[in-house]
Amino acid sequence: MWIKYLLLPLYTLMAFTLHAQDKIYKKDGSIVEAKVKKVEVKVNHAGTGKVTYKRFDNQDGPDYTVAVNDISKIVYQTGFTDNFESKKPQAKHEDRRQSQSKKYGSNIITLLPTTYTFALDGTIGDPGIGVCYERLLDDHGHFGFSLPVIYSFAQNRDYNNNLYHTSSYTYTGPNNYTSFSIMPGVKFYPAAGNGAVRYAFGASFFATFGREPYDVYDSHFTAGVVPGARGDWKYTMYGAAFSNTVNISVTKHVYMEFGVNGCIPFADNRFRDRADYENVFLPIAQFVLKTGVRL
Repeated sequence: MWIKYLLLPLYTLMAFTLHAQDKIYKKDGSIVEAKVKKVEVKVNHAGTGKVTYKRFDNQDGPDYTVAVNDISKIVYQTGFTDNFESKKPQAKHEDRRQSQSKKYGSNIITLLPTTYTFALDGTIGDPGIGVCYERLLDDHGHFGFSLPVIYSFAQNRDYNNNLYHTSSYTYTGPNNYTSFSIMPGVKFYPAAGNGAVRYAFGASFFATFGREPYDVYDSHFTAGVVPGARGDWKYTMYGAAFSNTVNISVTKHVYMEFGVNGCIPFADNRFRDRADYENVFLPIAQFVLKTGVRL
């Protein structure tokens, strides 16, 4: 009889072991009595993954899976609790960190209320206006495509500059000559896209189409004699431009930019008789102010 009382604790332990189980508490309020085999949770993506288990009442049966995102906690047979609800703030923090580059929009539309373009040889010194569209191409805002269009006014051209002609004739015609430039290119922002003030540099192709008085390109008339030609001289320039800009997101949607472009012409037919003049392939500098919206 006394042997039965000695074995009673052993029977109790065996019974507890046979009936011990893991409990999966789901967010819909249900509880699954199970034998958990594996818990898979992605370290940098809290809330994602799965739990593989067998039903406790059929441990020789098939494996079942449930998404971690559908579980609030698991209480194991040992008494340990794996609380998945507590991992939500980490997921929010991770999402917030990953979304910093999305603080500002990827589309930038600006007006150019002030531009100034001048050539180092003195043949260009034109103010202008324009518009620009820029698109940031990657999630962190390092690379962008830019498309500025500039309309310049040659109202203060020195038509008696000897770079144009060797005559003492004084031109008195109208000064309302203009040029149109388009400059598609790319920009690189070394810093990530969550900064309000960022520096960028880039490269672009430029094409300029303009017109000026025919007189300034005609070097073959007699000094002191008014030339007969009175039409316009239409010219084109093509080349490469290199930019340095400071980009400021004043608010989430208000945007400003200050830039300096260095342009090198590859083709330039502004001069009718190039043999009579000094080299025209001198660098062109351009100052640009932009203001607009970021969406």
